[in-house]
Amino acid sequence: MQVIGSGNPLRVTKTLRTSSPAWSPDGRWIAFLQLTDFKYELRLIPPMGGPELKLAEAELRTYFPGGGQWHNLRPAWSPDSRFLVITDHAEEKKPDALFAVSVETREKRQLTYPEPSAQGDTLPAVSPNGRFLVFQRVLGSNVAELHLLPLGDGMSAAGPPQRIASVAVSGQAPAWTPRSDEIVFSAQGGLWRMGITGAQAPVRLPFGEDGLMPAVSIPQPGKPSRLAYVRSFSDTNIYKVETPAVGAPASAQPSVAIASTRIDRGSRFSPDGRRVAFTSDRSGWQEIWISDPDGSGAAQLTFLKAPNAAVPTWSPDGQTIAFESNAEGQNEIYSMSSGGGKPRRLTTHPASDNFPSFSRDGKWIYFRSNRGRENQVWKLPAAGGEPRQVTYNTGNAALESIDGAWLYYTLFRSPSSLWRIPASGGPAEKILDSIHNRGFDVV
Repeated sequence: MQVIGSGNPLRVTKTLRTSSPAWSPDGRWIAFLQLTDFKYELRLIPPMGGPELKLAEAELRTYFPGGGQWHNLRPAWSPDSRFLVITDHAEEKKPDALFAVSVETREKRQLTYPEPSAQGDTLPAVSPNGRFLVFQRVLGSNVAELHLLPLGDGMSAAGPPQRIASVAVSGQAPAWTPRSDEIVFSAQGGLWRMGITGAQAPVRLPFGEDGLMPAVSIPQPGKPSRLAYVRSFSDTNIYKVETPAVGAPASAQPSVAIASTRIDRGSRFSPDGRRVAFTSDRSGWQEIWISDPDGSGAAQLTFLKAPNAAVPTWSPDGQTIAFESNAEGQNEIYSMSSGGGKPRRLTTHPASDNFPSFSRDGKWIYFRSNRGRENQVWKLPAAGGEPRQVTYNTGNAALESIDGAWLYYTLFRSPSSLWRIPASGGPAEKILDSIHNRGFDVV
């Protein structure tokens, strides 16, 4: 913390792994999180330092997109400074939810009950008049819904939450306008404004490109409110490295292969090695693109204008590309001709379906889904049809061996591990104790 007009910042907390400070409206407290691996403590401390007051413990089961486990957990104060709203784990095999914590009694009361298909509720913001709570219900990678919960006395739910908008996950809580009738939020590379009454649609502001962390000031006599925000964007490129001959030293250095001034990622070679499919937001939306290996001849393959289209994967004959997208609300698996055309939606369950990969014979598409409350690997016919569950000890990314005999996959846990099962079905076998969830390939 730093006192305005003073050049010397003051360290308030004395322990490590503290995060997400939030001033109480009355200025008496700073709320913050004391972190551990999967749990955290909600604590209060006076602004100038002093004894810390532990209010509650919370546990998480979700790695929320847009910044990982802790990025999306800033506590939200009620306008009377009597309550804080936090994300906590509700029950076994149920998504994380929002809870109100009383500063006076330390009672913790559950406010939201997300459906089993959701990943969890996060990023709460209480309206200045204390009558509404807006928050994100995360459905899958890079997709969430804004929900509005009416509030009663004592920070209690006065009715069920209502979905008011689908957004690309920004990892930032919305900001309320002073009259509690509108919110400003960050989504899809910009700032948006939306009224909370009626059927008002979000409107993108004419400024605020790449805007994050919006904050609206309280109007002073004779002066309007002001909006402050952070402008932040990423420029990531796809690199290549020459493969050395067998027995030769690996002396080659990576060089840029596919580049733009925006995000290019998730590259996959076609089976013949002549083309590369990748994800890019250079058009303003995350879409699937295709180019030569050196980045030339780049062409946009999808035109879904959705928050997310990612993880392109080629069929063995190179004629089809499967990918994930939230073009119709939740993450689904799609396929389309590698030469262009209209994408075909392959999954229809109200769950989050991700990480497609083809079987080596091209007849099946494996994918991750939480349709059974836990993330597992499923598969469906590449031509479309009813999905079948493949794993039963949780599952994340999956790839078949070259000969099609084995299916390798990682567990949806932390730390993750690498497993395999016979592609025709059978008992699972652990291969590695620890691995990044997407950090493997089969050669």
